[in-house]
Formats: sequence, C-alpha cells, structure tokens
Amino acid sequence: MGQKEIYDLLKKNSGKWINSKEITEKLQIGKSSISTTLQRLRKNKFVFFRLNKEKRNSFEYMVKESGSI
Repeated sequence: MGQKEIYDLLKKNSGKWINSKEITEKLQIGKSSISTTLQRLRKNKFVFFRLNKEKRNSFEYMVKESGSI
C-alpha cells in the first residue's frame, strides 16, 4: 500500500471531503498505515485537509486538483 492508492481514492471522489475511517473501510488497509500515509500527503501538500467539526482530533481530506503523485 502506498500513497498512490490513497491519492487515487481521493481523486476518484474529487470535491468530497473524506475522513481516514472512510478511507480505511474503502481500501481495507490498517488505520495506522492510512494515518502515516495521509501525514506524508499533507506534508508534501498533495491533499487539502481540515479539522472535522463533528469529531475532535479527526481530519477530513480532499485531493488537490492540480497535483499528482
């Protein structure tokens, strides 16, 4: 599992905010792997992220239109 699978999922759902739990369920990958990879994508500015207003300490993610991995 790599950044590409998560990026592709976010790109497929372009325009929609997705949290890490949804990503974990859709890709059938462990939560810690997803979390680590999302941190790398955020650090490298391949995705937008925001704090989930309904759940504390939870982020939602969306792909940047112009970026690619």
